[in-house]
Amino acid sequence: MATTKRTTPPAKKAAKADPPPSRLLWSLAVLAILLIGLAMVYWRAGRKYPLATSREAYVIMDALHTACNTKNSGSLDKIEAYIAREKAEGKLGAAEEDAFARIIATARAGRWSEAEREAFRFSQDQVGRGQLFDEPHVHGDARAGRF
Repeated sequence: MATTKRTTPPAKKAAKADPPPSRLLWSLAVLAILLIGLAMVYWRAGRKYPLATSREAYVIMDALHTACNTKNSGSLDKIEAYIAREKAEGKLGAAEEDAFARIIATARAGRWSEAEREAFRFSQDQVGRGQLFDEPHVHGDARAGRF
């Protein structure tokens, strides 16, 4: 009796030669994509507001958020005066001063909710970027009886 030799078609041989990627490879690919996504979210260019350079800037952020939240235009006047004093003493940079001025202008235009969101965003953009100051920042300290 003659025996016939069975051969596998070429397409099936190719499929057997290239095993599918392992779970580890897929896991690494997913992890890499997640890390790239996180890096994009926290990248400095994604921040809208400048780095606060002094303790006074944090005090102003807090007072400005409160003034916008309570729709207190009298506090805005006091905050502007405080900003001018701190700028004159060299404790605020031009970028910070400009950011505060834009938020105050938004509030003065009657867009209080938007100004409150922007004041909060300014604070949030400082997360992980701040520096430690000699004095602790105590809520309400603000040299703030002035606000």
